[in-house]
Amino acid sequence: MDADNNSSQFKHRDSSSYDDVSEDFDRFTERFSRPMAVRIINIAALQPTDSVLDVGTGTGVLARAAARFVNSDNITGVDLSQGMLNTARRKVAEEGLKAEFLIMDAESLEFQDNTFDLVVSLYALRHFPNPVQAMAEMFRVLKPGGRIVIGVGSAPRLMTAEGIKAGLYRLTELIRRLVKRGDYQACKYLEDLVNTFLPKVDDENAEWTEHHSEYSGSVSEIMSQAGFTNVKSCWIGQRSLIETAEEFWDLQVTFSSIARKRIGSSKPDRVSELKDLFIENCTEHMQRGGSLVYSTGASILYAEKTD
Repeated sequence: MDADNNSSQFKHRDSSSYDDVSEDFDRFTERFSRPMAVRIINIAALQPTDSVLDVGTGTGVLARAAARFVNSDNITGVDLSQGMLNTARRKVAEEGLKAEFLIMDAESLEFQDNTFDLVVSLYALRHFPNPVQAMAEMFRVLKPGGRIVIGVGSAPRLMTAEGIKAGLYRLTELIRRLVKRGDYQACKYLEDLVNTFLPKVDDENAEWTEHHSEYSGSVSEIMSQAGFTNVKSCWIGQRSLIETAEEFWDLQVTFSSIARKRIGSSKPDRVSELKDLFIENCTEHMQRGGSLVYSTGASILYAEKTD
């Protein structure tokens, strides 16, 4: 019972921490996550008659991408953040698309067995206290012969073209840092400052996430355990330059669970002091010729529910 209560409390705190940043979340997601959403839709080989469930939909970037390919209103997105769902509904209306957005727990989906042709998810699994249960639920609601395609935050595997490129970048960064011109990386830069400025709060990340730094391999195992077959994966990533210190702050406060939750529970004067130092440091860094960078990467995993 205590474990269930702790899980429920974490879900409530985590989802509600997004309510006040839903507009910024949507803005940054449109800019940085849309290429991954499009890649997921392409890998899914979406058909016009498919019924689609987007788990952990957020502001609906993936559900809306699916809605552009489906000739029906059979697109459903679920999330626990009411603020995010409100933004998703507004965006669908503005874009003239059809999709339904429901507040729902990914670990206890309120759908009958064998309901959907396709289940998709992007950057959501690491927020679930029990991803094994969430994956079992995705398997349950998927029709026999259906597909699942999910994206989970991950670095590229070492002995791949992307992994070698990432290794060379890290080596170059070490050299640049010797002359104080290395990149400031989101979300690590703000999280490092937060760790020195603001007290830790309970449940900053899901417990499973704390113990699984390499998501793609762990998720492949979870998918197979749930009953999925033909599990395949690829990696997609990009490196984006952020133009101003203010935008760099907004980005990290929105996407970093650690920063968002600690700032939300801290005294305003302490947060103001932290932000002033952040802006000053980043401005000086750019004046020295350094860059503010947001590097994103995801393993995209495909699997099937065998007939």
